[in-house]
Amino acid sequence: MTLAVAQDSLTGVWNIRPPAPHPPPAPLVLPLDSATFLRQPRVIVNGPVGDHSIEPAVPNNELFKLDSVQGLPQKLTIAAGVAKFNDRTTVRDRFDNFMQLLEAAEGTAVQPGATRVLHRIVADQMPATFDDSLYFHYGFVKGDSTNLRTFIDLHPGMRLRVDSQLGQLSPTPPTASTDGGFAFGYVPGGSIYCDIVEGDPLRGIAPLAFDAFLASTALPQVDNRGAIASGVVDLQSALRQKRWFRLCYPPNFLAADSAVIGDSSQTIAILGSDTLANLAKATDDYYRKSSSPVPTNVSIVFRGRVTVIPEIAVFANGAPVFVPVGTTVRQLVSRFIPVPRFADVQFKGMKLKRFVLGPTLTSPDSSPFRNFVDVSFTAGDPLVAGPANAFDLPLLAGDQCIFDLD
Repeated sequence: MTLAVAQDSLTGVWNIRPPAPHPPPAPLVLPLDSATFLRQPRVIVNGPVGDHSIEPAVPNNELFKLDSVQGLPQKLTIAAGVAKFNDRTTVRDRFDNFMQLLEAAEGTAVQPGATRVLHRIVADQMPATFDDSLYFHYGFVKGDSTNLRTFIDLHPGMRLRVDSQLGQLSPTPPTASTDGGFAFGYVPGGSIYCDIVEGDPLRGIAPLAFDAFLASTALPQVDNRGAIASGVVDLQSALRQKRWFRLCYPPNFLAADSAVIGDSSQTIAILGSDTLANLAKATDDYYRKSSSPVPTNVSIVFRGRVTVIPEIAVFANGAPVFVPVGTTVRQLVSRFIPVPRFADVQFKGMKLKRFVLGPTLTSPDSSPFRNFVDVSFTAGDPLVAGPANAFDLPLLAGDQCIFDLD
């Protein structure tokens, strides 16, 4: 299996996609291991009409579905419509809807905790624009003038870099009519790092945790009625035992010379929830400043001008390195060698390998785990100059970028 980076001939959009099913535009059908992901039908003994089984409701929508054979979902089908690049809003919406349906079916049609793994399997098999790639894998929504929301979901293996800023009073020179005074402003402070890990599973579902050490103990607890994060211990104490977390940026940030700490409309927040549906509701509440949030959700804010950057681990010539989510192949390689934006630029000594979870078309067995596969930058149309060519592909966690420095 090889993932191909190319430019769509109809829309001109750069994208990455797995090999297309044959003959196109056929749907992609992936076999699933029932013992790993799926549940047996529930058998009713001595029911009104004798012994019989109740088939669980199988999650499906217009683009994604689990097919059932004799009451057991056996395969995942992804419709050919996901490969059309003229309406990505609908594809994203149906992707999110399918994940919510999967989660709601845990314990009946699918095993508890299977949603996160199936999420990655589907994301790896999706034809995706570069922005889609980050959305399907990390839920990364980029705000702009038409969408004031910027947020990203946190996943195991990520690292948060928390950059603080300190308030400082600086003396101002006197003028001819007044004595000198003081001006307040923010100056750079230090940074802390926090690993996102899985905690101990409860009924098959592992919650996310902030820092493995603090996640291993129930103490200490922090009296944090103001839900304000000053360090890692505040995150783990306030956001304990939730399955899903989302990092949200406000549409406007405090000015560097602001003399106030800002309210919730100007501060970064982390939202936590037990379900994807409630996480979506919590996100709406954050941006709409709802007065009636979901009681079971949790949140914490970072006071002042603190910035929080999610990072992922990749490999550059075999050396592990953390990069911010959104870092592209070009940006990583440019740390070492130039990557010009000229037409038909190709690097014969450069390779990118990506981990793909789940069965593939070239090895269609039901094992949920696969090895690294090649990413091709020469498939389809020739590489062209411009702001969004093949090397602007965003990196994903675990990507192996190999380039020749000789």
